[in-house]
Amino acid sequence: MRPVGVYVISYLHLQSGRPMAYRFLVLLLVLLLPTSLVYGQEITITTTSDAAREAFEEGREHAANVHQEKAIDRFKVALEEDADFALAHLYLASLLDGEKRKKHFEQAEQRLDAVTEGEQLIIQSYGAHLDGNHEKEYELAKKAAETYPDDVYASLHVGWQEYRRKEYEAARATTQHILEMKPEFAPAYNMLGYIELEAGNYDAAEQALKSYVEAAPDEPNPYDSLGELYLTTDRYDEAIQQFKMALERDADFEISKTNIVKAEIQKVNRQFEDAMAAKNVDQLSEMYTENAVVAPPNRPLVRGRDGVREMYAAGLTGMDRIELETAEIRAFGDQAVEMGESKVYAGEEVVEEGRYMAVWRNVNGQWQIDREVWNSGLEASKPTATVSDEK
Repeated sequence: MRPVGVYVISYLHLQSGRPMAYRFLVLLLVLLLPTSLVYGQEITITTTSDAAREAFEEGREHAANVHQEKAIDRFKVALEEDADFALAHLYLASLLDGEKRKKHFEQAEQRLDAVTEGEQLIIQSYGAHLDGNHEKEYELAKKAAETYPDDVYASLHVGWQEYRRKEYEAARATTQHILEMKPEFAPAYNMLGYIELEAGNYDAAEQALKSYVEAAPDEPNPYDSLGELYLTTDRYDEAIQQFKMALERDADFEISKTNIVKAEIQKVNRQFEDAMAAKNVDQLSEMYTENAVVAPPNRPLVRGRDGVREMYAAGLTGMDRIELETAEIRAFGDQAVEMGESKVYAGEEVVEEGRYMAVWRNVNGQWQIDREVWNSGLEASKPTATVSDEK
């Protein structure tokens, strides 16, 4: 699963047309040090309670390993032990939504004068994020990293900001600096993997994410991240294997459950593209359920697998291939909803493009299209597949 920058953050949920349909949920946290002590030049935190500190440490560990509910629980325990624990309020705010997020951030902000400079920078940086002032957020992150050069989490936050700004060379250098300081620091390998992935360096991304697995072999997220790389590069069977390995380590790791569905559906999409190129209407129709319903643009509804076969038999003339690009897949048990975009080619010319939505159903272990609708994005264009006027 992709890294999310700042300290405990699931605050940014990005969607893209790439197979990951990214949800940034990896939680990158500020390193917790003993109260009122500074070792080297790392950020220290402020709490009056050893029990609160212990709960906070446990929450930080859960968050770093993407166990969000467990992290929330431990941060709440920390606040029961020390209601003035500013960073516990901040971390909890980062994991919550709406009014709860606002409430806990305000609690953290109200305690700025009682905490260390490093904590102040952390709180102010997150506040800038909430205000949408990402330049200020970045400046504060850089100041924290420069002030506390030995703090790997402060540097990791800077690397995240550079990654988000698409400054991949800078992000790579920052992350490699972290690994020079602390080679066993697993989140940095995760960050480096996605930096290389976004830069198109797939071999380097794979190497980094395999190092992430080696650094945290008992956690599910490293396998999920490696699986997402394979999903992005159309290596679906390898992706599914990694997601299953994640679930072997945590059967409740929901992201990997969803990612398995994404991989299986996108594998069918590639088969669909091949069948369209081959004009194999029998194979195309078998990708739909027996009682499928399709709504082509400006045409009557098409019902049943036989109707789907007739639709494609009538509509494939003049088409050489189709490209499907998934924007999002959401899974609900044995059903899933996919949204995406399509382009149809005659030779090298795009003769049809539009958006589609498909409801998939898992039938005896095979994902099939149960309901489908698409539109046309080109004026006066011919539908991707049509039924005859007599139908």
